[in-house]
Amino acid sequence: MLCFPMGRDQPMVAERVAQLGIGSVASPEATALEIERAIAKALADTCIKKRARQFADSVATHPGLDHAVALIEQLMSNAA
Repeated sequence: MLCFPMGRDQPMVAERVAQLGIGSVASPEATALEIERAIAKALADTCIKKRARQFADSVATHPGLDHAVALIEQLMSNAA
């Protein structure tokens, strides 16, 4: 993943991506050459690939949106 944080929560999310080692951060003003080099570096980094796969696997087992909706509906019915 190559992040180009431009505002709001994006800098924080991009920083977390870098901390987890599942991608890197580039400036929104990066040149085409800088982007090309960042992509090439990330694709060549086997550690990033491994960590990204582990992250994807962990997200795949997350209960997801349906679970979140059920919890919110439960909270709403308890509040009534």
